[in-house]
Amino acid sequence: TIVNKNFKELPNFAFKNLDIKERINFMDLSKNQIETIEVQAFENVFNLNDLILSKNRLTFLKNYTFSALNILKNLDLSSNYLYKIDTNAFFNLSSLNNLDLSENQIGYLK
Repeated sequence: TIVNKNFKELPNFAFKNLDIKERINFMDLSKNQIETIEVQAFENVFNLNDLILSKNRLTFLKNYTFSALNILKNLDLSSNYLYKIDTNAFFNLSSLNNLDLSENQIGYLK
């Protein structure tokens, strides 16, 4: 859990230095100030099943943002400021069972 740390961005390979990255299956990044997620931010996080990004400041999701998370089952993006999501933002999420986009301002799907 990485809550209330005031991160503004998740850069490419954001978690590359975590010693336990192969074993992480739950990640809570809620209640930060995240505005941007780079396309390769989640590279090297192989076993993630649950990702919580609620209550941040995300406005836009780029193509392939979550493509490295091919076994992800639950993705919570609620309570952000999302208004635009590119067509392939959720590319390669074939195991995804739950996607929470509630309390956003989505008006544009490209």
